[in-house]
Amino acid sequence: MLYNINNFISNSGWKYLFYGIDIILVTILFYILYIFVYNTRAYNVVAGFIILFFITLIARVFGLTTLSWIFDKFFQVGLIAIVVLFQAEIRHGLR
Repeated sequence: MLYNINNFISNSGWKYLFYGIDIILVTILFYILYIFVYNTRAYNVVAGFIILFFITLIARVFGLTTLSWIFDKFFQVGLIAIVVLFQAEIRHGLR
């Protein structure tokens, strides 16, 4: 059933509509996250994580395996640390 729906969408002009809907939904999601984080302590942390993410991408492109490994481990531990450090903001945002 899902294969038939996917096949219909892929072979028709509807796929461009779904691409547009996908882009709009992702844009709305990022905007909501931006509004949630703006004017909080978490804004600087999120900005720092974005910078570290781009450094990780650059390290992978240039084949710097040790630096990539270090940043991968940092992100694994860092995500848990963010939840612990910003539990009050997360709780406030989910209310």
